Parts: sequence; C-alpha cells; structure tokens
Amino acid sequence: MWNETMQQRLNELQRFKQDDKLTEQERQALEQLHSALEQEEWSTLRPTLERLRREQEQQQEQEARLKVENSVLAALAERMTR
Repeated sequence: MWNETMQQRLNELQRFKQDDKLTEQERQALEQLHSALEQEEWSTLRPTLERLRREQEQQQEQEARLKVENSVLAALAERMTR
C-alpha cells in the first residue's frame, strides 16, 4: 500500500533525476516506485472503471431498444397517415 514514506522517496528520486544525479540503483528504485504507484492507482480505479463500463453497456442496450421502439412507432404512424 502506498504511504507517505514511499511518496517522499519518490519525490526525492524525481528531484535527483531532474538534476541528473541518479545512480543506477536509484534509477531502479524510481522505476519500482513508479510501478508500485501505478498498481495502487489501478487498484483504486478498477472498481469505478468496471462500474462505468457496466453503465455504458446498459445505456447502449437501452439505446438499441429505443431505436427499435422508434422504428415501430414510425411504422405505425406512417400506416395511420395513409
């Protein structure tokens, strides 16, 4: 789990990188921290993204049903005007 210590180390290593003062070991540590942060973010976002995907699927299904209903209503309206 991401914590304040990890964030402080990430900030420190990013400063070193900006100043071109990263050692190979620090570069690897920075990559590991970026990876850990990315995994943490995905873990946090995944439930919301899945919920939004389900909602989008439901909206697409509803849109398809409404298009069919509109077609049926348009056909009925055309018949009544003949």
